[in-house]
Amino acid sequence: MLTLYDTVHNYQKEDPGNAKYWAYEFNLLVACRRGEIPPLSWNDVDLIRNQISFSHQLVEHRDNQTGERLLEIKDTPKNRKERFFPITPMLADFLDRLRENNAVYHPDSPYLFPREDTPYGIISLGEVYQVHRRACKNNNIELSKEFVRGTHAFRRVHETSAIDNGISRDQVGRIYGNIPKTILKHYELSAASAATAPVVDQVQRQLFAHSPS
Repeated sequence: MLTLYDTVHNYQKEDPGNAKYWAYEFNLLVACRRGEIPPLSWNDVDLIRNQISFSHQLVEHRDNQTGERLLEIKDTPKNRKERFFPITPMLADFLDRLRENNAVYHPDSPYLFPREDTPYGIISLGEVYQVHRRACKNNNIELSKEFVRGTHAFRRVHETSAIDNGISRDQVGRIYGNIPKTILKHYELSAASAATAPVVDQVQRQLFAHSPS
């Protein structure tokens, strides 16, 4: 994951105004679902409580009459539960860089990851995966079910590491948005204890050994 982390920083330098590269870095750090990324706004970032609220999701469906693919922002995330992710030092650094970048390239957008030529003014569902596919190709990483299935694999890496570092299965579910049964089925590798934001910080530092150059 560190290789992908370094690679996306190069993409940001090449094309700083393209929000999909920033969204990909965010996904590396937070490991959220792809539909939860596009609708995030700066109102969801609470610097007083040091947390980000996930309370919306962008979904795609087909019109029953025309067959047209339509996008919709729903007011509830998957599992219909709002959740809060701690703003760790690494995430705070990312948000500072993103805010500075958006002030230059997207000064009028309230969203973290804008794309002004779309109906909602945000990136699409597939753009983060497009970056992932490019980054893997550039680093000769094979995309396969056995090795790297897609960006959803980040969730397994984060949640497994979080449990290994002492976060309880229940708290991992609250932070990353999975029910405990799902975590038990896919992610648990060791016994867990109560979760704290510093442990999430420790997980991020283990996965991404240094800050952007």
